[in-house]
Amino acid sequence: MYNIFKSRMAAIGLKNVDIIRIINQRYNEHLIPPTFSAALTASHKTPRQEKICDWAEEILTEKEKEQKQ
Repeated sequence: MYNIFKSRMAAIGLKNVDIIRIINQRYNEHLIPPTFSAALTASHKTPRQEKICDWAEEILTEKEKEQKQ
């Protein structure tokens, strides 16, 4: 899953810190880079890690749609 996120982010010019910043602002989280990376790479996810992946997926989808327009 991590490689898929990384390739999608690279395709639209985003970095991990960009996604983390958006999650922190939009969802009032205090997310740090190691926590974000752990959520994407974990094989057995905790509920918080699942939320982080869902949020990242949502943000990537939005940014991809914006770029296509």
